[in-house]
Amino acid sequence: MKNLIICVTLFVVILQGCKTTNEGEIYQSVRDNIVSVKNQIKEIDLEDVALGRMTGMVDVEKYILFHDYNSQDKLLHLFEKTTFKKVASFGDVGQGPCEISNLGGVSWNEMTKELLVLDMGSFNMYSYNIDSVVSNPGYKPSVKMKMNSTSFPVGCYCINDTMSVCQVMMPISSGGFDMCTGLLNLKTGDITKKPYNRADVHKRRFELVVSRKHNLYAECNLLYDLISVFDLDGKLKYNIYGPQWEELGLSTAKMCLFADEYLIVMYDGSKYEEYKYANKCFVFSLTGQYIATLQIDYNITAACYDELNDDLIFAFDDEMQFGSLRLRDVLK
Repeated sequence: MKNLIICVTLFVVILQGCKTTNEGEIYQSVRDNIVSVKNQIKEIDLEDVALGRMTGMVDVEKYILFHDYNSQDKLLHLFEKTTFKKVASFGDVGQGPCEISNLGGVSWNEMTKELLVLDMGSFNMYSYNIDSVVSNPGYKPSVKMKMNSTSFPVGCYCINDTMSVCQVMMPISSGGFDMCTGLLNLKTGDITKKPYNRADVHKRRFELVVSRKHNLYAECNLLYDLISVFDLDGKLKYNIYGPQWEELGLSTAKMCLFADEYLIVMYDGSKYEEYKYANKCFVFSLTGQYIATLQIDYNITAACYDELNDDLIFAFDDEMQFGSLRLRDVLK
C-alpha cells in the first residue's frame, strides 16, 4: 500500500508540473518532488592516494578511473570498483613523447577496450590499453590521432570502434569560442557537425552526455533552462524547458549523465557568470518526464555512473571528497 501511495503521488506531481505542447516540446513549470539523500551517501576512502579538488571520473568496466587535472605527477588513477583499491597510476605530466601537458577529456571505448585521453597542449589523442596499464607499470600509450586546433573535441563518447559523438570547441576570430556536438571519426580525425534545433539560442554553452545503450545524446544548456535530447543520428527527440527557461544567463546544468533508465542533471541555478557548485540532481525519464530532485547537499565537482553496482559516484569539494549513492535505493 505504501508503494502504491508513493506511485500515485509521483504521478500527480508529474501531471501538475509538466505539459507537452508541440511534439517533442516539454514544459515543466515545477520540479518539487524533492528527496533528501545526503545521509544515504557512503564515503569512499582512497587510502593513501591524494587527489586534487578538480578530479573527474570514468566508468571502465570493473574499474573506476579518477583523473586529476592538477596533478604534478600522474594524472590517471585506476581503482577496483567494489573495494576502491588502487590498481595503477599512469599518465605522466610533461612535454615529452607520450606525456600529457594539458589534460582534456577522458573516455572509455568498450568496443576496443581502450582509454582515450585528450591532451589539449599537444592536440594529441592518446590510446591506453587498459590490460597493459594494469600488467605493465612501464607501459606507454600510443597516439590515436592528431586533433585539429581550429575545431577540436573536448569530450568524446565512443559509439562503435571508429566513431565517437563529441563536444566540439571552435575558436572564433573575435575571441572566445563556439560549441557544437559532432561526430568524430577516430581513424581520420574528421568531424561532422550535428544539426541544432534552436537557432534562437545563439551563444551555445552546454554539457554533453551520450548513451550508446539507449541510442541517445543530450545537450544540457548552461545559459538556458533547456535540455535537448537527440538520437545518435542527430534527430531531435524532445526539448525539456524548465521553470526558468525565459531567464537568460541561468547556469542550470553543471554535469549530466545517463544512469540505467534515467537522465540525471546536476544543477545549482545560479547565473552563468556567478559559478557555484551543483548540490542537487534532477532525475528525468528517457522520455523527458521529470521524476525527482535528489538533494545531495554536498558541493559536486564531478560524477559518473557505475553500471555494475548501480551507483552514482561523486567527487565533492566539501567535508567529504568522494562518495557513492545506490540509485535503486532512492528511485526504485
